[in-house]
Amino acid sequence: MRVIHSTVRGLDIDEDQAEALRGAAERALNDRRAIRETYNVDNRGRKDSWIALVPYTAPDSERRWAVLNSGPADADWQDTDALDEAIAAYEETVRETSGAAARVRAGTTGHLWDYSDVEGISARERGDAQSGNLSALMIDAEWAHEDFAPVEAAYQKAAQRRQGAFARAIDAYRRGGQAALARRTRLKEPTVRAIADRGRAQRVELYEDTSGGLYLRRGDEGTVWQLVSAPDGRFADDAAAWHAGDWTPSGTDGHIVLPTSVLDDLVHIATWWPGGAVDILRDEATPPRASARGRSYLDIPRACFSGSSGPDPNRATQ
Repeated sequence: MRVIHSTVRGLDIDEDQAEALRGAAERALNDRRAIRETYNVDNRGRKDSWIALVPYTAPDSERRWAVLNSGPADADWQDTDALDEAIAAYEETVRETSGAAARVRAGTTGHLWDYSDVEGISARERGDAQSGNLSALMIDAEWAHEDFAPVEAAYQKAAQRRQGAFARAIDAYRRGGQAALARRTRLKEPTVRAIADRGRAQRVELYEDTSGGLYLRRGDEGTVWQLVSAPDGRFADDAAAWHAGDWTPSGTDGHIVLPTSVLDDLVHIATWWPGGAVDILRDEATPPRASARGRSYLDIPRACFSGSSGPDPNRATQ
């Protein structure tokens, strides 16, 4: 636990942080976000001394747990990023404060607090510690999920780029490529092969016929899609959308599903790899067999191009 605000001892943070952290914790308390509480009320029904466990978000967006102890005159606030530590600190603070109050009031009777959820503490009303702890656990799980989501997205993006890069490198290297990559990455060959296979399963290939018609195939799927309607976008964009599940060729859009046997009469033009790289396979220096529509569809966003087995991709649109 670190001290973030106190009238009885020094702080564990810089003075310039203290005001911002105190404000953030106080806003959370005022918004009635306290998970567990022990308090007294004045004759108007307002809390005049209290100890609370509060989840709050610091100004740097870090989610933390604060134990706020504010008596009539003194205050001592602490926080931590560990829920179990915060719960233990809250209960310990309540017991210590209650023990001190009991010593001052020695020989008197009555409750020390109007409300408390800490077992063994004298209070007029008894709160449910288990319910409070369960709520805290749910909040902690929600925070953990929110912290994980962007990391998972970054991991998935990196994993897909690696899968595509492994497959491209091995296929371009041809014989011995798998062993060579295993040596460079210090991975075992079966691991390298499995990663590359996942990349190949997610690639999208573009083909054309002698009339300039366009065809797409994903991975090693047993079907090929003929794009009958003129594409409005670009091959790299459509391939990425298909991979992400945001778009798929379908009969309702005028596309035709065909068996892979049609590939025998088609020319492989380009391959999109997971991670966004595009290989252009047709030699654009020769008179193009594809229609103007096909050349437009092959226009590759510069950000997607990271090398190919053919010439400069910008020539595809000349």
